[in-house]
Amino acid sequence: MTTNQTKVMKTILWMTQPQMQPYAQGQQAAWLDALEAEGWTVHVQQHHTRATWRSAAKCDWLIWSFVPTPLDVWSARLYAGKQMAVISELHQKHGTLPKLERWCVSSESMRMQLRDSGITQDKIDIVQAYAPQGSASTFDVRAQLRINAEKPLLYASGPLYASMGSKLAIWSLSILQQLHPGVCLVLHGEGPEHERLQRFGESVCEPGTVYFASSAVSTHELVAQADVVCLPLREDGVPDALFAALSLGKPIVAAQQPSPMEWLLHDVNALVLQSDRAPVWAAALDRVLRDGGLSQKLSLGGRNTTIPSERVMLPVVLRRRSGTLAAA
Repeated sequence: MTTNQTKVMKTILWMTQPQMQPYAQGQQAAWLDALEAEGWTVHVQQHHTRATWRSAAKCDWLIWSFVPTPLDVWSARLYAGKQMAVISELHQKHGTLPKLERWCVSSESMRMQLRDSGITQDKIDIVQAYAPQGSASTFDVRAQLRINAEKPLLYASGPLYASMGSKLAIWSLSILQQLHPGVCLVLHGEGPEHERLQRFGESVCEPGTVYFASSAVSTHELVAQADVVCLPLREDGVPDALFAALSLGKPIVAAQQPSPMEWLLHDVNALVLQSDRAPVWAAALDRVLRDGGLSQKLSLGGRNTTIPSERVMLPVVLRRRSGTLAAA
C-alpha cells in the first residue's frame, strides 16, 4: 500500500455565504464543534469568487453550507478531495443540483425535496443539531434601539432576503399598530432587501417602530429579548430562530412551510398560518398580545417541544474515531 493510500483525511474547508449568519449560525456551530471533536482541522471561509481556488491549499473535504452551483463545484474539483453540502434551507427554484459526495439536511421535508430533484437516497443524511450562540458583547436590544420597555417587541428572522418574508412582517405590523399603538418589530441581519424594507417600513408603520439589528448579534440573544417570534418564511427551511423560540418558550407565529411544521403544531406551540396574508397575521399577533392564556399556552408548548440537541451524530463518512459520538 502506498503512502497516498494510507494517508488519513484531516482537513475540511467549511464554505459559508455572506450575510447568512442569522439563519443557521447555531446549527453550523454544532457541526463545527463536532468536526473538531472528531479530530478534523476545520477552516471557515466566506464564498465570493472562483479566484479562491487558484491560491488556496488543498483540503480533504469541502463542505458547502448552502446549495452550490454546478460551476462552483466544478471550479473546486482540483482543490477539494470530496465535496458535501450541509443545508438548512432549500429554495424552490434552485435550478440544476450539482453532483456531490453527500447531502446533509436538517429536516425530512428537505430530504424528500432532494429525492424529488434526482438525488439518490444513499447520498442524503438527516443531521440535526442546535448550539445556542451568544454575541461577543452583551446587547440590550431595547436600550440600543431605544424601544419603550412597555411596548411589545416582535422578532422576525433574518437575513434580509425575499425568502424570509420580512415584507409580510412589516405589513402585518402596520395593521397591528391600529390595535396596539407603539408595538415594534426588529428585523435581523443584512441582505439585498435592506433598503427596500427600510423604505417600506417608513411608509406604512409608525415612525421609529421598525428596527434592523446587525447579524453580529446572535439569533438566540435577540429572540430572548422579544415578546413574539415571527417566521413568515416564503420557502422551506429550518432557521435558528425556530429552535431559539421553542427552547426559550417564546410565542411563535409561523408560515405553513413543511420543515418548521415538523416541530410546530397549530394552537399548541405556535400559530401556523398561510403566508402572504398580512390581515390574518395581524389578527394572530393581536390574539397573542391580548390573550395572556394563549401566550402562556404557546410558551409552555414550546418549552415542551423536543428540539435537536447540541450533540451531532456525524455522517459515517466524517467519523474518524469509530463508534464515537462527537459532542459540541
